[in-house]
Amino acid sequence: MPNKVFIGREHEVSILEKAFNPTGVPSRSILFIAGPSGIGKTTTTIHVLEKLRRNNGILTIYLGLGKPYSSPNEAILDTIKQFKQQTKNYEKTFQTLYNVMDKIINRIKSIQVSGLTIQLANSSRENPLISFQDLISSFVESLENADLKAAIVIDELQNVLRFGDWSPWGLMKLLMSLQEDYGNIQFVLVSSDYRFRANIISDTPAEYIDTFYLGEMLRNDALKLLETLLGIGSGERVKNATKDEISEVIDRIGGNPSLIYRLVNHSLKYNSSLLESLNYIRNHLYEDSLRKILVVKSKSKGSWYSVKNVLKKLCTQPVDI
Repeated sequence: MPNKVFIGREHEVSILEKAFNPTGVPSRSILFIAGPSGIGKTTTTIHVLEKLRRNNGILTIYLGLGKPYSSPNEAILDTIKQFKQQTKNYEKTFQTLYNVMDKIINRIKSIQVSGLTIQLANSSRENPLISFQDLISSFVESLENADLKAAIVIDELQNVLRFGDWSPWGLMKLLMSLQEDYGNIQFVLVSSDYRFRANIISDTPAEYIDTFYLGEMLRNDALKLLETLLGIGSGERVKNATKDEISEVIDRIGGNPSLIYRLVNHSLKYNSSLLESLNYIRNHLYEDSLRKILVVKSKSKGSWYSVKNVLKKLCTQPVDI
C-alpha cells in the first residue's frame, strides 16, 4: 500500500501559508477550510503547518477529531493526548496547560473494563465542552506568557460539539475572544460537515470568518500523483499501467486524491489493472454510498432494491445537475 505523498496545490498552499501565519495584530477573523471528504483538506493543512514550523519557527498544533468517538470523555482524552504529543518539547513552557490536562484526567476518572470505558457518576455530570474550553484557554495563556507565535488547527470539531449543548456560535465566540486578546495565534477550523459549516456561517458575522473551499487537484497534479503512487513501494507495480491508461483514469475520476489512493491500493492488492480496479470501484460505489448516507427504515426487499438501483444509476451514468 503506497504511503501518503503531497503533490501540487502550490496556489492553495501559498494562500493558506499566509492565512495560517499569525500577524501579531489582534484579530477576530477565524479561518474555516471546507470541502468534500477525501479532497485533501487534512493532508494540505498538515503540509502547510510543517512549512510554517520549518521556515517560520511557528509552533503548530493539529487536533484531528475525525474519529467516531463513543463518548464525550473519550474525545476529551484524545484531545489531551494530541496536545501532549505535540508540546512535549515545550513542557516547561506549557506547565499551565499540563496542570489543566492532569486535572481533567483526574476528573474524568475512567475505568477500563473489558475494553469499554465506564464513567463514574460524578464525571458523567461534567460538561466535556467546558473541559475543551479549559484546554484551549490554558494553551493560549501559556503562549502569551512565553511570547510564542502559534497556529492551531481543529479538524472535525463537530464530533466533540455533538456531545453537548454548545452551539457553533458559542465556540466561535470563544476562539475569537482568545485570538483577539492574543494576536500571536491563528485558529483554523477544518470540516467536511456541511451542516456544521452552514451553522457557523449563518450564526457568525461575515467579518469574523474567512472561508477557504478546497476543491479537486489540477489535472496535471492528479496525473503526477497517480504516476508517483505507481512507483512507490518495494518493487510493487500495477499491472500494465501505461501512460494512456493513466491519462484515461484521471479523465474519468478527476482530481480527488482519496479516490486515486483507493484505486492504486485496490490494483496493488488484487494485482489488477487500473481500469479493472476503476470498474470494480465504480460498480461498488453505490453500495458504499448507501451505507454512508442512507438509513433504510423499511426492511422490505422491494424498497431495498429500488433504492440500490437508483443509486447505481447515479453512480454509473452522467447526471444533469
